[in-house]
Amino acid sequence: MKIILTLEQFPVFWPGAYGNKTQSMPGLDAFTLESTVFDRAYSSRADGLETLFQLWESCDFSAERFAGKKVFLSDLPVDAPDFFDAGKTVDSGTFFSQEISKMLDPAEMAEAEVHGLEDIGLVWVHFQNWTLEELDAWLMNEADRDRILAILGTSGELPDGDVRLYSSEVQLPWWIRFSEPSFAGTRSRELVTDRDFQKILDAGNPDEKYREELLILAENARWALVTEEWFLTGFESECGAGNGEEELEDAREENAPELYFKPSDWWDQNDVASRCFDEVQELLRLRDRLSLK
Repeated sequence: MKIILTLEQFPVFWPGAYGNKTQSMPGLDAFTLESTVFDRAYSSRADGLETLFQLWESCDFSAERFAGKKVFLSDLPVDAPDFFDAGKTVDSGTFFSQEISKMLDPAEMAEAEVHGLEDIGLVWVHFQNWTLEELDAWLMNEADRDRILAILGTSGELPDGDVRLYSSEVQLPWWIRFSEPSFAGTRSRELVTDRDFQKILDAGNPDEKYREELLILAENARWALVTEEWFLTGFESECGAGNGEEELEDAREENAPELYFKPSDWWDQNDVASRCFDEVQELLRLRDRLSLK
């Protein structure tokens, strides 16, 4: 049995694997040493559920690695999606404190011809409401950790209002365990997104190259363009249209794109757009081409 755990509102700056040194997380640290950390995983839609749907759409549930029945557990009050054999609504506290077998409905399991954990190929667990403390305590159990194929954050917490996207808001904390033991305790700098999850599993290699750029879209015309070397973010607005020349110029200045050099500017502290006019224009043209696809 394999477990894929997806967690909403999981900012990349929380776990120690991404640089947090203020909170002890021994369980998550232990799993980090057993898996590959993806330093440049991003959401393509900047929304927790949208990211989850992208992960599902990219995943081949008929693959040999998932041979057996599939179970979906979540704190969402919904039935299991069509590609799962059984499902149950469960809160994170219950999941992290009980055996998985105790959460499965005997009638549903019997209907799905599941008689024990050995008959289950995959348990996909998704939580909207959870705490880092209960996750970390659960990961202290080596038997639980051994079952995990991946822990995937599905979005950071986007701020309210019409603001730009920043990499710390759309970057996803990802841990994936590969069958090749030499990949344990390693990092990947490859640019990936939710749509690449199945490709990563099929490749069996964290350093496979998947893409050179990614266009991220969010509500209220917020967008970001991620490339191997740059992070460009902006906010498209018609503010100022029909007004005087001064108001229009103010609106253009307010909505000017921001450009950050990666990976040296990890936390988007140094906007270099004003010093890189030609580069910004070229990246804007690239953004426009990607948006037409």
